[in-house]
Amino acid sequence: MSVRRVVAARKDGKDGILADGAAPRHHDFEHIPQMAQTLVWATGPNDDMAAASVDRSTEVTSLVPEPGGTLFFKISFPPQTVMQSADFDPQAAGAEQAAAQPGLAELFDPDSPGKHRTPTIDYVVVTEGEIYLELDDEETKLVAGDVLVQVGTRHSWSVRTDGPATIAAIVIGARESD
Repeated sequence: MSVRRVVAARKDGKDGILADGAAPRHHDFEHIPQMAQTLVWATGPNDDMAAASVDRSTEVTSLVPEPGGTLFFKISFPPQTVMQSADFDPQAAGAEQAAAQPGLAELFDPDSPGKHRTPTIDYVVVTEGEIYLELDDEETKLVAGDVLVQVGTRHSWSVRTDGPATIAAIVIGARESD
């Protein structure tokens, strides 16, 4: 399901709607049923207000923004039973993730499926369903309306219900600390 994106900004000294329609970068995963992702907006690390009002979402080559860059996306995760199904093909799913999630897919831990760590500060809102945030030694259940502030943690997501869970996330690139 695509996302309607409305962009309001100042142009030529006047405030107005610059765009109103489907976000142009959407992917319904074929090999991971019920998974979908939409990159809604992206800004570069040095964008001023004028530059930030230009749609860069189709130009993004990595879903891990540079320090100071931002991404706003919506993603739906399927129930974990999808990956446990006898007809689930992890190789095809991995190849599709690599194509649909450049920069991010390369950070997945091959020894711990789904675990990844990004040099980002993430503001995540659960918009639908419930989802577990799994960290190294603990986990927490998040439900619709909950907000997560995530600062560069190694994590994975797990949906333990019969239906998908959807999050909206603002991801801000940050510098790694020692």
